[in-house]
Amino acid sequence: MISVMSGRTSSSPVAYPAYDEFVTNVSIEAEQNVKCSNHRPCVALLYGNNGNYREILLWREHPDLPARKFYEEIFPQTIERLTDSPVPYHRGSLYGGEGWNAADQSIGDVHV
Repeated sequence: MISVMSGRTSSSPVAYPAYDEFVTNVSIEAEQNVKCSNHRPCVALLYGNNGNYREILLWREHPDLPARKFYEEIFPQTIERLTDSPVPYHRGSLYGGEGWNAADQSIGDVHV
């Protein structure tokens, strides 16, 4: 798996803001990462974050999770626009589908 956005901006990975300037910066980084990995035959899955949906449930610091804009809009649109062949995209690793339930074993990817 390859993460579309590799860096973190704070000690809390769910604290990504969604103001316009930051969204533009993240969009550029996502495009660069997708272009860099697009030609690699071993890419099986692209994902948007590493545990952020689960952490939002545990920490309850950012109940609206502004970073959803990246995981649910910008990243999948960028991947669809830039990949030569369909590469599966998953919002995050831990992600359980409906809501932010990262422990739902009937959907998504969970750690049990």
